[in-house]
Amino acid sequence: MLDRVTVSLGSELWPFPRAVDRIRELLPGAEITWQVGVTEYPDGEGLLPQWVPADELRAAIRVSDLVVMHAGVGSVLVALDEGKVPVILPRRMRHGEMVDDHQTEVAAVLAERGLAISVDPDELDRAHLERAAGLRARRRAEFEKQG
Repeated sequence: MLDRVTVSLGSELWPFPRAVDRIRELLPGAEITWQVGVTEYPDGEGLLPQWVPADELRAAIRVSDLVVMHAGVGSVLVALDEGKVPVILPRRMRHGEMVDDHQTEVAAVLAERGLAISVDPDELDRAHLERAAGLRARRRAEFEKQG
């Protein structure tokens, strides 16, 4: 079920319309809480929300079926803390989305450890989204208690 989705693309310097385009294409009709940073993206009468207060964003993540975000470490940590395994769309230098490709490195490490699903926005498909929606992050102590 992908009815409620939170998308957090952060960044105060680099727009990420490639990610917004793909998410909108794959999730028509979903109730999406957007935080697109400096990406100026028209949506009906105005722009998609660029900034959401931290407490509101955390609350949206908590109740979402799916979380999609850039590979900002702070963003990913909030998603994990709320029990979500996010789909991470790393920003790429070659597309003018970041100063270097450190987000691909961060995303690869998280995916390797099963803490996220990392995929380039151009390769993102519905299967990535559904897989992430079916996963939950748990703290090690919780996992060990249930043994």
